[in-house]
Amino acid sequence: MIIPSFSARGGIATVVSGYKGSLLEQEYEIRYIETYVDGGKTAKLRKALSAYGKYLRMLLKWRPELVHVHVAFGPSFYRKTPFIWGAYIRKIPVVVHIHGSELDKFYSHASKAKQRFVRKTFAACQRVIVLSDEWKRKFANITDPEKVVVVQNYGIPSAEHARSAKSKMVLFLGFLSKAKGCLDIPDVAKIVNLQFPETYWVLAGSATPEEQRLLKEKISENKLQNRFVLPGWVQDEEKTALLQSASVFFLPSYSEAMPMSVLEAMSWGLPIISTTVGGIPQLVKQKINGYLIEPGDIDGFADRLKELLSNDTLRQTMGEQSLRFIKEYYSFDGHLQKIMAIYRQILENEKM
Repeated sequence: MIIPSFSARGGIATVVSGYKGSLLEQEYEIRYIETYVDGGKTAKLRKALSAYGKYLRMLLKWRPELVHVHVAFGPSFYRKTPFIWGAYIRKIPVVVHIHGSELDKFYSHASKAKQRFVRKTFAACQRVIVLSDEWKRKFANITDPEKVVVVQNYGIPSAEHARSAKSKMVLFLGFLSKAKGCLDIPDVAKIVNLQFPETYWVLAGSATPEEQRLLKEKISENKLQNRFVLPGWVQDEEKTALLQSASVFFLPSYSEAMPMSVLEAMSWGLPIISTTVGGIPQLVKQKINGYLIEPGDIDGFADRLKELLSNDTLRQTMGEQSLRFIKEYYSFDGHLQKIMAIYRQILENEKM
């Protein structure tokens, strides 16, 4: 299985970290090759070169029965193509697992030559896993629709706990980028805090120096420095503490696939305010476990946040629905069963 480092930041690492010690490893002998690590260019290059070497030795000496490649769009895709083509040359079936959300920019804006290369690369794969029905429809223009399979990400329900009705914390988890809508949050906060001045905003995640500068400028322009907390990237106990303390989860993204941050928030029984992009509408049902707003609608976000912050019962009811959806539709076991069904089908066909 071709993956980023288990300790890397981002949704792919969160997804594959769950595989360690799971039923998937009990049913199949999984060998992981980590291709990416957080850090400087030298560390990333060293990791990539090491991964290519390890993979080549594995193909020549061990010859796996199947290769499962986790990939996003952009540079990640091109970094992973040697793994796909290496397996193809050795006549080893490939499952490519798409986690990115930038298909329009990546493929539609690419040159004709790059588009041909992308199509040929997907044609070399036995299955293409995408995260939502929307992405399955989009892939119909790139590869054989019959090989495209939807496997949603998963959430792991938290232990039940009492959530303070007095809390007025709005939580964001993820990369602090324009694509995630982070630069809109201070403008939303300015409106919300006029009515609920005690509300504070925790934006937990990493950012480029430029994006961090722009975000801090927006916060300062709105005179909200004392209402924003930017703790950086959080994991484990620190993330758990934020999810336990939050009142509402807020993700005003302009582009998404199926965000693990929303699934994590739902797993902790939080109501969700997000946007209509990507696979988010599959997770958030309007007026049931949250609200969906068009990206960039500052007043729309503010109105729904004020509605939730003013109504403890509504927050609790929507949060309970979020947790129910995780248990019924986005369980870890269900995710693994779909992955294993894909493996079985491919391996059985190979034996015929």
